[in-house]
Order: sequence, then structure tokens, then C-alpha cells
Amino acid sequence: MLDAETQGRARGMKEGIRKGRKQEKLAHARNLLALLDDEAIAQAIGLTLPAIRKLRQGA
Repeated sequence: MLDAETQGRARGMKEGIRKGRKQEKLAHARNLLALLDDEAIAQAIGLTLPAIRKLRQGA
């Protein structure tokens, strides 16, 4: 069994990877805002439609 410190590090790494992947998706979506409509971006990138709309409002 892993000790608490090792478990905490593993959990932290998983969370960091998850956040990094989401940031990468957001960056790709930003690049597509001028080219595609919100529905197409959401489908292509795998983000929700509200997330794409939020990006567009901030762009």
C-alpha cells in the first residue's frame, strides 16, 4: 500500500495533467473561433457549448 505522501503526489499529478489537457483544448478552441461556429468547435475539440460561448465572449 502506498503511503499518504505518495498517494498525494499521484493525485496531484493526475490533477495537473487533467488541467493541462483542458488548457490545451481551450487553446485549440481559441484558434478556431474565427474559422468555425460554436457547435462545430465544441464537437471538434470536445468542450461544452457553454465553454465555447464563454471563450467567444472573452475573445
